Amino acid sequence: MGIGLQALIAVRIRLHARELVEEFRAHIMRQKPVVSLYYVAGANDFLIHVAVGDADQLRNFVLDAVARKEVEHMETNLIFGHDKKWVLPNYRSGV
Repeated sequence: MGIGLQALIAVRIRLHARELVEEFRAHIMRQKPVVSLYYVAGANDFLIHVAVGDADQLRNFVLDAVARKEVEHMETNLIFGHDKKWVLPNYRSGV
């Protein structure tokens, strides 16, 4: 598949207007490297999970797709490993 690198990019939006947040979300979801997008509470507004071929492609994605006028701050974290549970917990069954 040509994926050599994955990263989580934390993004803080400059102004929390619904229109800007939705525009940013839609823009990011149209980008090929994006695996998942999380809209979160806390110091950052979004976590973007990306899968790219190499560091150059990651740098280009950050500069071309993420560094936009509505973005106040971004921080890229490389993913060294990933574990995932494929089943969500069921709190209604008492288990």
